Amino acid sequence: MPTHDETNTTPNALEEEQPTSIETTTTLDPSLSELLEGSAKGYKGTITVQVKKTGDHIDSITVLSHRDDRKWYNMAIVVLEEIVNSQSTDVDTVSGATYTSRGLINATKDALDLPPID
Repeated sequence: MPTHDETNTTPNALEEEQPTSIETTTTLDPSLSELLEGSAKGYKGTITVQVKKTGDHIDSITVLSHRDDRKWYNMAIVVLEEIVNSQSTDVDTVSGATYTSRGLINATKDALDLPPID
């Protein structure tokens, strides 16, 4: 059972959103880039991301779809920026949006073929 405020949602809180993309620049040859897709369970359903990677460098992470409420999603999306900036999926979840954060991290890990966090 969730131990935070993600349980206080309304049916109208889910709205269609444009994909969210977090990017960084790389000096590596863009022709070596690959697009990887991964999914994981968020708070209210599956979160799907696309990771653009050049070699071992994460160029960008784009959220293709999610079902989580906008409030929690907007709080949690910073984990993707942290992953891109640190070039690591070993980042902290956002307090108050733990399940959505975990879903974003695990979807990225799934795309990169890494084991999920619990």
